[in-house]
Amino acid sequence: MMNGHDIERARAALQAIPPDMPREDWTRAGMAAKAAGLALEDFTDWSANAGNYAGPKDCASVWQSFKGDGIGPGTLFHLAFSHGWKDTARTQRQPRQATTRQAKPSPQRAQSDAAAIWVQCEPASPQHGYIVAKRGNAEGLRQVPADSSLRIAGHDVSGWLVVPCRTLAGELQTLQCIPPPSAGKKLNLAGASFGNGCHIVGSLKDAAQCFIVEGIGQAWACWQATGQPAAVCFGAGRMGAVVKAIKAHALPLVLVPDVGKEQQAEAIAREHGCQVVHMPADKPANYDANDYAAEFGADALARRQLS
Repeated sequence: MMNGHDIERARAALQAIPPDMPREDWTRAGMAAKAAGLALEDFTDWSANAGNYAGPKDCASVWQSFKGDGIGPGTLFHLAFSHGWKDTARTQRQPRQATTRQAKPSPQRAQSDAAAIWVQCEPASPQHGYIVAKRGNAEGLRQVPADSSLRIAGHDVSGWLVVPCRTLAGELQTLQCIPPPSAGKKLNLAGASFGNGCHIVGSLKDAAQCFIVEGIGQAWACWQATGQPAAVCFGAGRMGAVVKAIKAHALPLVLVPDVGKEQQAEAIAREHGCQVVHMPADKPANYDANDYAAEFGADALARRQLS
């Protein structure tokens, strides 16, 4: 039987593995996680950090299909080690009776951790590599201090840009850390839930409409092109949740999916009565509004979105 220490160790190993991977490899990691005693919730929370996250229903369906197939806990730890994971828990193991009741951090604890990290961060520099590359601005953002020891999924995130995820009432839910260009992938705090939170670029007050986009780069582009606010969902899998939250403002919503996410956006739009703006069909997967503005200009993006 897996004890509390083993579960926490397995959970740490899973979080060290980047979820953005081919589906076959993602499935294999999920099988190993299940064999190690982790739950569907752990698998879903981990998967939600991927840019190709297809939502909790997809995770549940795949999870139910896991029957072992010869994949055991060792595969999980092998994958984690291959991505630079340091198994510090093994050397710090406490007596069994002190750890059997350990559990996954509660949402309240995770939110407290997010708040503590946010306070320790410094105002984002307009010269941060990601802001410059995406032609954005530093308003409302912070960055991890250069001398910080903060690590997420085994990665040193010192100097990374930090985007807060808040409810519309302003309650901090979690944080997303973004590296400089070509220095890695975006990472979300482990154990924290996005809930119905988002990040708004611009202001919903007196707005004529609101764009719903995956990441902050797209939000900057939409806001700069039109003057209308844009809500960052932190992944296509959360578009539906953010749409539901903002609908309460009786504001027309316009979904702007990346290339490859059009069908998902269309389904959400049909359910909630939203508009969808498509990027050119001949563009590669994940081409987005920021890419379009860089290629054709902000005016062209405005015409595409407001036509």
